[in-house]
Amino acid sequence: MNLLRPTTFALFVAIAFVARAEDAGVSADDIRAILRQRVDVDHNSIGMVVGIVDPSGEQVVSYGYTDHPGGVEVNGETIYEIGSVTKVFTSLLLQDMIERGEMKLDDSLAKYLPANVKVPSRGGKEITFHDLITHRSSLPRDVQNLAPTDPLNPCGNLTTERMYSFLSGCDLPRDIGAKFEYSNMGVSLVGHAIALKAGQDYETLLLERICRPLKMSDTRLTLGPELQDRVAQAHSRPDFPVPYLQFGDFPAAGGIHSTVRDLLKFAAAEVGLPNPLAAAILKTHAIQTGSTGPKMAMGWFVSTEPGREFLWHNGGTIGCHSFVGLDLAKKRGVVVLSNQWQSIDDIGFHLLDPQKKLARVKRPLTRLSGKIDFDACKDYAGRYRLTYPALDIVVRRDGDRFLAQPTGFAEFELAPASQTEFFSPEIGVEFTFVKNARGETDGMVIVEAGANVKAAKVEK
Repeated sequence: MNLLRPTTFALFVAIAFVARAEDAGVSADDIRAILRQRVDVDHNSIGMVVGIVDPSGEQVVSYGYTDHPGGVEVNGETIYEIGSVTKVFTSLLLQDMIERGEMKLDDSLAKYLPANVKVPSRGGKEITFHDLITHRSSLPRDVQNLAPTDPLNPCGNLTTERMYSFLSGCDLPRDIGAKFEYSNMGVSLVGHAIALKAGQDYETLLLERICRPLKMSDTRLTLGPELQDRVAQAHSRPDFPVPYLQFGDFPAAGGIHSTVRDLLKFAAAEVGLPNPLAAAILKTHAIQTGSTGPKMAMGWFVSTEPGREFLWHNGGTIGCHSFVGLDLAKKRGVVVLSNQWQSIDDIGFHLLDPQKKLARVKRPLTRLSGKIDFDACKDYAGRYRLTYPALDIVVRRDGDRFLAQPTGFAEFELAPASQTEFFSPEIGVEFTFVKNARGETDGMVIVEAGANVKAAKVEK
């Protein structure tokens, strides 16, 4: 399964500076009511924190707990994993290297890797950093030779040797630059190449070139004892805590942990408030693509409304969700963090533009109290195929239960919530089996981080 995702399908107690929330178009009381609804009613989070920053200052609204039961109230200093929001940090590090004359955006990836690593090319074109940072390299979404045994730690054994081996044997399915296809692998390689060129590891570069200049003391890959004390426990479901993801030797696509307070410092710099990285930041906002697929700057998705333009990125892991959005014209940044995997993107967009309505969210499925009728769902077993990301899922019956096994992952139980709806208690992903007009099961809809992905049944 894709366990590190920005949900690119998404287009979604402490209060400070109440007056600023009202200026932003959504009052602090309204924000708190939204968070309470998601935590107490929808059960889409255990604890959520929102931050807004603009030239008049910053404000934070929080609701919920770091864990349930036994947690403490979340606040602006609570540590969360931010998943794919990490990618905008990697993009800024790349631009910083460019500003220093150490790299170029149109340099080939192969130029910075060892000579014995074969970087795939196609039609005489080599993969460049521009291709990688805008997800048009034609590399797959994820490295596919990991064979993880723990669905809660799918990337923990991503060593440099494994990455190089997979990269060297990878065939590109289409011309480089021909199509947008979100790739964790691609951005991971950007971070790796930057570190090799600088002669430092990724975390050292992050600290020296971004965190210390912006005074972000709580943004780290590695959490020491003091930060561990402030961590929000991740959850795939309200009743199922999960560990933070590990990324082996390649953290640049999703390995950062941070707080709302720290991310507000980052957002303030990004929207143009005075900061020492202004020159590099400004260049990361330049539109890089948009003729096909989503419009992108360097690492940022770009949403255009009449007379307005927003830059944003989100991050979804097994147990946390994050959102950072920027309104450059108003110099306003929005941060939303949650310690459960369900999407909170709609809240972020609503705070950027109150005209954008909040989504109707779905409560997590709960296990059916009785047994399902196996005669009515006996044809659920079989092989299902996703095209994006490319993945097969084999479903089989084992007595009075169904088990599922995605390609390259350990098998897990599908717990029934109804005759057609199932979920994985381990990773929180939901599955709905779909029948055709003849009453035959011909596919499934997979709900992950608020996004629906369809898989066709290709084999009984």
